[in-house]
Amino acid sequence: MKMILCTFLFAVLVTPLPKIELNSLIQPEAMVPDETRIYKTIDGCELELYIFRPETVPEEPPATLLAIHGGGWANGTPNMFFPHCRYFAQRGIPAMSIQYRLTDSSAGTTIHDCIADCNDAVLHVRTNAVALGIDPDRIAVIGDSAGGHLAACTGTLPDATNRANAVINCNGIMDLTGKWGGVVPEGTLEAQMAVSPLHQVASNSPPMLHIHSLTDTTVDHAQAVAMHSALTNAGVHSILHSLTDARHAFILPGYTATQEQIVEGITETDRFLESLGYLSGEPTIAVSTITNPPPSTLLEQGTVTNLPVELEFDSPSVTIEMEAKVSSLEGSLATRQSFLGFSKRGFSLTLRSSGTLRMGAYGSSQNLAYTITPNEWHTLTLSVGNGSATLQVNGTNVSLDSVEFAYPQEGRYLVIGDGLDGEIRNLRISVP
Repeated sequence: MKMILCTFLFAVLVTPLPKIELNSLIQPEAMVPDETRIYKTIDGCELELYIFRPETVPEEPPATLLAIHGGGWANGTPNMFFPHCRYFAQRGIPAMSIQYRLTDSSAGTTIHDCIADCNDAVLHVRTNAVALGIDPDRIAVIGDSAGGHLAACTGTLPDATNRANAVINCNGIMDLTGKWGGVVPEGTLEAQMAVSPLHQVASNSPPMLHIHSLTDTTVDHAQAVAMHSALTNAGVHSILHSLTDARHAFILPGYTATQEQIVEGITETDRFLESLGYLSGEPTIAVSTITNPPPSTLLEQGTVTNLPVELEFDSPSVTIEMEAKVSSLEGSLATRQSFLGFSKRGFSLTLRSSGTLRMGAYGSSQNLAYTITPNEWHTLTLSVGNGSATLQVNGTNVSLDSVEFAYPQEGRYLVIGDGLDGEIRNLRISVP
């Protein structure tokens, strides 16, 4: 009996936790915070924490993760980190996305206000740890890009009693004395250094994880290398994880990254927090599964009765053939995106109000030299692959010279006729 019981307990202990697929984290129900809390009111502006909680209340006060979105200090919204907050809540710790004031010359807000708000968010969480049900000595902060800078600031700029206990810096700006110095209003080297985490490293700085791509052309990988070296030289625990062939903002669903790259970033964050005792067990984040239809022709419909048509597949190349007749000049003919209903990245072929077709891909776009006439049938063939694309409309080749197709079309969804006021027939979607 004892042997049977021990065997059963061993099986329970070694059974891995169920995987959490990335797509599940960006579904509408997952993107709704469990709670919002005002942490600061200034100049009539109420700044909130968007809180995601574990389903089961831990017996002991858990660690918590605060998330700071990027956007060049002037853009971005807290919901950019909602999927990550939901994931870490499912892993067992509360996670909170921080709203902070954005830089705005007309409102007089600067990078100093961004920094102050994020530091005040950490102070609020620590001061209200009992009410929030968290451990005040295990507050980790993650940020992306400008948010990575602000996250690192929470670990290096405030008084030691109010610093974050751990920092995850995702492609953040660590040194504002060069290329990024223009965001510091005083414009002096001294002022730039004062808000540069790289120049504020001390022996009591918190442990940090830096995740950065070797091919990031927005924030150079050297920023992470320099910060990692400075921390290591100061005797601070620091880890540098370099991604290959990822673009900027790799940690965010719906921007430039593949699911594999996003999962890699979240996995490294999970492992870092586990190494500090903030989490237990192995990471459970996983790339979403896809069931690929076996034939090369993924879809073929003579008459399309319901728009939009949505299709999921993982081939980087696709050919779309269709006949379209539009009543009004609006909507999308074809869009490849990373997450259904959450992103319009990958590529898009849309209609402008003038009737002009517009092609976009990964941040570049072009108004095409072809005009669609309403209430007439037009035959279109669009082929997009790794590094190139071709478009024919009514048998005429349409130039796409100004659109960048240098990166694989890694979106997992194809949407036909989104927001389109019209009809589509003889639709055929195929892969090599």
